Amino acid sequence: MRRSVSHRAPSRFRRLVAALVLIPVAAASTGDERITLNMRDADIHAVLQWMADATGKRIVIDPRVRGNVTILARDPMSPEEALRVVITAINVYGYTAIEQDGVMQIVPSANLKTGATQTLDALADPKADMPVNEVLKLDNLPAEQLATILRPLVPAYSNLAAVPGSNSLLITDTANNVQRIMRL
Repeated sequence: MRRSVSHRAPSRFRRLVAALVLIPVAAASTGDERITLNMRDADIHAVLQWMADATGKRIVIDPRVRGNVTILARDPMSPEEALRVVITAINVYGYTAIEQDGVMQIVPSANLKTGATQTLDALADPKADMPVNEVLKLDNLPAEQLATILRPLVPAYSNLAAVPGSNSLLITDTANNVQRIMRL
């Protein structure tokens, strides 16, 4: 009995610490809400719950999303900037955020291939870590040949495929990775 109580205490303690560390700080000069992210080993669910409250976003978390995150940011930022930092952090831990119809889904990155619904042009912030689908029309090289060359440059959870008959590539990855591939 004592073991189960002592086992739960650290988890509750981590959630409390994550909630206290993420307290919004009001900026005196502008009246805008500013957030300082300083979390060490914080429960990922507590962080995402807090981000939903701070940004007003609806966030649905896949049951396979588990663990703790560490995010250290010295300077205060807006809630939207903080959300982008949290999304970048969860990508490091093997999860991704898929936003569709006003709901942000947090899922394992392996689901990226089937969950990306936006195109790169549809994103307000083209440097986001949000998953996208992009079709690249090629003029100078066969798509099959370029797909073979580029495949090692994309993560295993991403998709890079030649589209037969149109000399195009279909890429499903995060927006910043798709932009990197396009620059090549």
